[in-house]
Amino acid sequence: MKNIFMMIVVTTLTGCTTLHGVTNSKGSGVSQTYKQPYERVWDASLRVVNESELAMVNFDKNKGRIIAESGVSGFSWGEKVAVFVAKENNSTTKVEVVSKRALKTNITAKNWSYEILHRIRELLENI
Repeated sequence: MKNIFMMIVVTTLTGCTTLHGVTNSKGSGVSQTYKQPYERVWDASLRVVNESELAMVNFDKNKGRIIAESGVSGFSWGEKVAVFVAKENNSTTKVEVVSKRALKTNITAKNWSYEILHRIRELLENI
């Protein structure tokens, strides 16, 4: 009972990241521009998230947004991730990844940004 109380106190005092919070964080992530059309980059982005350890929460191709999360593990309270895909012109597409810790004080949470961007690039190079 004492542990549950302490967890509630810590969560209340330190704050949590919600899916809504990560969705509204566009512009604060790590981005990469690919010399590929939107359709290819969107498909690669969706595939990378699907093949990762993240659980897909939702996606909207028209808005260019993929939302995913990871749950609590032995090393983390979880992460919330948003992937934003935006057409720059007919031959280039920008991807931004926002990766946030579910619990702000969780220093062991994984930052998914570079891994996702790297895997998208690898996938696009092999198409």
